[in-house]
Amino acid sequence: MNENPIKSVLYALNTISPKLTSQAHDSSKAWEDDYLASHKIPEDTRIWFRYKFPAFRKSFYVSYNPPETRFKRPSGKSNLIIKRTETYHDKKTENTKTLQRLQQILDATEISNNDKTGSLQASIKNTLNDEYRHLEKMFWHDAVELASNPHNTPDQICWPLYQKYFLSFLLPGYVFNPAMALVRIQMRTGKWLSPESIRSSSSALGGYLLESSKNINNAIVYAVELGNLCYENGNISIKYALNSYSMERFYYYLFLAFHEFFTAELLKRLLDKTKSHDVAHIRYDEFRADEGCACASTGLWFQADRRLNEQYPNPNEFLLAPFKEGRISEVEAKASNYCKPTNPILPKSYVYASLAIGKIYEDSPLLSDGVAELEELRNRYLESNVDKDSYEYKRILDGLLNGYALSNDDLKMKKLTAEMLISNVVSDAVRMRDTKP
Repeated sequence: MNENPIKSVLYALNTISPKLTSQAHDSSKAWEDDYLASHKIPEDTRIWFRYKFPAFRKSFYVSYNPPETRFKRPSGKSNLIIKRTETYHDKKTENTKTLQRLQQILDATEISNNDKTGSLQASIKNTLNDEYRHLEKMFWHDAVELASNPHNTPDQICWPLYQKYFLSFLLPGYVFNPAMALVRIQMRTGKWLSPESIRSSSSALGGYLLESSKNINNAIVYAVELGNLCYENGNISIKYALNSYSMERFYYYLFLAFHEFFTAELLKRLLDKTKSHDVAHIRYDEFRADEGCACASTGLWFQADRRLNEQYPNPNEFLLAPFKEGRISEVEAKASNYCKPTNPILPKSYVYASLAIGKIYEDSPLLSDGVAELEELRNRYLESNVDKDSYEYKRILDGLLNGYALSNDDLKMKKLTAEMLISNVVSDAVRMRDTKP
């Protein structure tokens, strides 16, 4: 898959704390197969692995068939819970493992050493070595300075902070999210903490809400409104991710979804401690926000973990191999598991293209169906704003070209070949123009 690997790795690493970045996904799926083979378990039993890490306040449960992550313990006789606890205590060892994992990801995606990978490694090292603390102080000085300008609108205060510290991955998410939540609440109340008084954004946010609950102001109300908005935006971002026509946008929206759910969960937890009657107006529970974080994180880490551990099969092989054996219903069932809100592994368009391409092979009884589906997908791509030079679009064109050849449709094959050649010439010309000094 030809998505921007540096960006996808950054998105994934930005979602969790340093203590968790050292956790490489173990081979639970293979272990599950061994367990089933050595124990007499009913066929309809669903296995869930229970994980608990030091940085998490609670356990979470992972099932691989079908894929799903939950924070609430699955109930019912058909669910078997197996404890798989991982612990890391030595921070120096954790940092070493994380940097090794990062290098593995970069090697696996065949990225040469350049300025971008150097910046990526520097960013991760800053996070692991607590060097982000001075960046957090910079954030607060910038925020207060922006807010002190009476001409600045809320967007003119927030957007520069998002650009500098969030979208550029300067601050890890678990630092940026509470900081930005506190900024947004203070913009509404007009009561700002001094940057020097903030040692930890998360603690400052909790203290601000507790103090506000003792006084007559609307900070709690604003925090409740923000939590509801973040939870709603998290769900919207998941939908946008699944409906994306490029892997780059898919990862971007999952990234946004994780941070929206993270902020919603954090605010719900802190607001509960205030015991304010306004908390009753929150339209979600902590479990739902936690579950949103887990689902978005699953999608973000899927490619990195598959590259490292090879425990997740290539989507093409996994979805398409059964076609030739006539197991179409199995293919469709597996495909649907990849693009659910509870398991956002791939965008729908990518999965649909995989299913269509899988029908295109010599003597395939579904050859005409596969070609028709790819033609429809191509039309959707043409109507979207996706770069027509993207890997996802070219993958559809390659599938169509193969389909026309196997169908002996010379006219369509020649027409598509000419269009692809013209497109390549134009793309090369644009690249040459853009790279001229």
